[in-house]
Amino acid sequence: MEPSNVKAGGHACPFRFRCLGCGHFRTDASYLPELKDYLATLLRDRERVLATGELDSWARAEAAPSETEIGKLRQLIHRVEDSMDELTDEDREQIKEAATALRRTRQVVDLGMPVIGSFVDQTRNEHRP
Repeated sequence: MEPSNVKAGGHACPFRFRCLGCGHFRTDASYLPELKDYLATLLRDRERVLATGELDSWARAEAAPSETEIGKLRQLIHRVEDSMDELTDEDREQIKEAATALRRTRQVVDLGMPVIGSFVDQTRNEHRP
C-alpha cells in the first residue's frame, strides 16, 4: 500500500521490499501459504549464510535474515491462524473457499506486484554488475 510503490506497480519500494517492517503492509488468510513458504525460505537462507565461511562478519550480518524479521513473520502467521480458529466452522469454510478463488485468480491474473523471494537472492541480484 506504500503510495510510490503502488504507483510503480510494485517495482519501486523505497524501503528495499522490507514488507514485514512497513506500516503499509497488509495481508489476509489467502496469503497464508505464501507467508509460510517465505518463513521457510528465511530460515533456509539464515542457515546457509551462517554456515558459510566466505563472508566477513559484517556481510554475514547484512545477508542473514534477522531474528526480528523471522519473529515478526511467525507472529503474523500465528495471528492469521488464530483468527481463523476463532471463526465458526461455516465462516471458516467460506473464507477458505474465498481464499481458494483468490489464489486461483492470482495464478492467471498478473497484478503487477513483486513476489517475495529469498533475501539472499535479492541481495545477490542487487550487486551484480
